[in-house]
Amino acid sequence: MSLDYNPSHLTLLLTVVDDRDGEVLGDAIQRLVERDEVLACHVLPCTTKKNRPGHVLLVLVDGGDDPDGTAERVAREIMTLTGSTGVDRFDADGVYSVPSRFETVEVRYGDRRWEVSVKVAETPDGEPVTVKAEFDECRRIGREVGLPPREVKALVEAAARVGGTVDLKRREIRVDRETADARSETRRPGARP
Repeated sequence: MSLDYNPSHLTLLLTVVDDRDGEVLGDAIQRLVERDEVLACHVLPCTTKKNRPGHVLLVLVDGGDDPDGTAERVAREIMTLTGSTGVDRFDADGVYSVPSRFETVEVRYGDRRWEVSVKVAETPDGEPVTVKAEFDECRRIGREVGLPPREVKALVEAAARVGGTVDLKRREIRVDRETADARSETRRPGARP
């Protein structure tokens, strides 16, 4: 499998915090991911010095035209939000990724209809690596029809894999054979019928 490589000025900022409650870390994550230059933000549990429970905060930053200035601004915000006294910086030249795109899946419940966004990542020969429905959209639909979001999400993702639609009332996936055959041919160039 060949991967896309996108050269850019990426910086991974890392800090370890202890004695912070979940609300503080949750607020930090929310505020950091709202920044345009922050590509990802993760918190991992860890054990710190003297065997105290703590968290590792990882923030991936796109430095753009000013990688040093951008990294410093985000590091300052990390320290302000978490009370950390230091942030480690690791520079990277780019990122490897699998090409991805967004599709929509039609969801029905009786006369009601919605479209749910689904992120699809595929290998160059069209084999799905990840098919992930937007959870917030699935949650909203689930609340409206009285179903758990996980059930809506599972049906939407299954429908996206085969080019189908979802009938939530019957809890089934409907596939138009002509559409599914066209998708199959697109995914596997040169495949025989």
